[in-house]
Amino acid sequence: MSGIITIQGFGGNKSGIIGNLPSFSARTSSGQAGGNWSGSSNHGPIEFQTVEWDTHGYYSDSTWRFTPAIVGYYFITAVVYVDQAWDTVRPHIYKNGSSLIRGSTNSDTHLQESVSAYTDANGTDYFTVMVYTEQDNNQGHGADGANCRFGAHFVGPRIHA
Repeated sequence: MSGIITIQGFGGNKSGIIGNLPSFSARTSSGQAGGNWSGSSNHGPIEFQTVEWDTHGYYSDSTWRFTPAIVGYYFITAVVYVDQAWDTVRPHIYKNGSSLIRGSTNSDTHLQESVSAYTDANGTDYFTVMVYTEQDNNQGHGADGANCRFGAHFVGPRIHA
């Protein structure tokens, strides 16, 4: 894919030049309930089921993994937002199953948290996003999270070789 494309999301339409570089954007389903975060603990993967674009087919909407087969440096970003006050919303970007970087917020009024990493990928590396939440001194996204509606984005353009 090359040329100028228009992308809808993150506060409106954006246009730019895309060369033959891998990139993707995936998000959660609209108004997905917190109980739909995968896993039963307070730290589990987010189900990014809606693919906004995937230039090379490297994102899987069934495993929620981005596995870029082209070696290079990528700018991986995750944004998590919730519709009620949480004590903690902490997205983590994982590379090959190990934590690469994590965000953190501790505020009764903070409803959004993002985290980004500039990192290399060797052609077989994969990236996922996990989230940790805590509300009213009750950790997790079980009873509390099931009553919360949330959204999240996961993006990863290749920056250079």
